[in-house]
Amino acid sequence: MRKIIVGSRGSELALTQTKTVVDAIQDKTNLKCEVRVIKTKGDLDQVNPLASIGATGLFTREIETQLLGGDIDVAVHSLKDLPLLQPEGLMIAAISKRVNPADVLVISPDVFQSDRPEIPLKAGSTVGTSSMRRKSQILRMRDDLQIEPIRGNVTTRLDKIAKGKYGASVFAAAGLERLGLNLDNFKVFELSCDEFPPAPGQGALAIEMRVDDPDLGKVNQTLNDDSTSECVRAEREILALFGGGCSLPLGVLIEYYSGAYHLTGSYQTEKIFRRAKFEDKDIKTGVVRLHKELSGEGT
Repeated sequence: MRKIIVGSRGSELALTQTKTVVDAIQDKTNLKCEVRVIKTKGDLDQVNPLASIGATGLFTREIETQLLGGDIDVAVHSLKDLPLLQPEGLMIAAISKRVNPADVLVISPDVFQSDRPEIPLKAGSTVGTSSMRRKSQILRMRDDLQIEPIRGNVTTRLDKIAKGKYGASVFAAAGLERLGLNLDNFKVFELSCDEFPPAPGQGALAIEMRVDDPDLGKVNQTLNDDSTSECVRAEREILALFGGGCSLPLGVLIEYYSGAYHLTGSYQTEKIFRRAKFEDKDIKTGVVRLHKELSGEGT
């Protein structure tokens, strides 16, 4: 029986996500797994803003290097962190069924204000986020808020809110749900995907392998969710049309239900914030239209 080595970042969230993949592989195939923790550049530098240390491949490059070198056989990534282009010899073997793609605002009770339903924070509150997308979306609705960069894993950022360094911070709902943390000491507010479209691929996991791995097909059949894969790959196509990069102020969500694709997006240029939401029976034409509307070509 073959044992495959699965590479993962070492954060609690990354290891929790990797465990779901490992459990599925071992439950449904004759493969055994061993997890290997790999520190990435993004893990080693917890101080500088992401944009200043080069965001492309920040949380994936070192893992992909070991995958190419044969030190590991499978890599598990949050799809939103994975660059558009894989190194030659690697491919996305499977994309997991997406869980809640929304963003969540975790708020200190001291600054919570329930009568501001769009973003329930007191005027002047400080929101921690290093995401240009999240910053642009929040300031569009509440330009009285202060946006400050924040680094660290989920528990580190929660601790910074608890200690009063920030009034609130934005998290991916998928990560909080996977961790199952007790957030009773905070106010938790889910942001509408209509107003706050998430990062392309948010909520889905990417399983990366070498193209010549003999078990690539087996992993694909075990882990790939066809509907999620189609939608998030289309989201990444739109990201590519904007030039790619995790630091872009671009939010995109594509979902298929009730016989149609539902496309939502937002994009911040230097001076203009654009939003779009519509349905399309064809995902390819939907991608073209969403890009045009967000880039201003459709106006």
